[in-house]
Amino acid sequence: MNLMSLNGLPPLFTVEHAVAFDLDIPFTRESWNGRMKACRGIDASLSPSEIAEFEKEHLAYLKTVPEKFTIPHYATILDLKKRS
Repeated sequence: MNLMSLNGLPPLFTVEHAVAFDLDIPFTRESWNGRMKACRGIDASLSPSEIAEFEKEHLAYLKTVPEKFTIPHYATILDLKKRS
């Protein structure tokens, strides 16, 4: 299998092996709040007042969930070989 080409260029690697699986990642309310701010571009794209409003609302919501919880994720591992 070839990896997708970028901008019309030929792929630089082929996939020798691929493994995909589901896993549950543990979080706390605090770690999930940090993850959402980082992954959703909150800190990078909002003004300081908008960040404060997001955090206030998000932390209020998180009080409704258990202190520790898991979020299902999908993981893929690729063993790549450089094309000659």
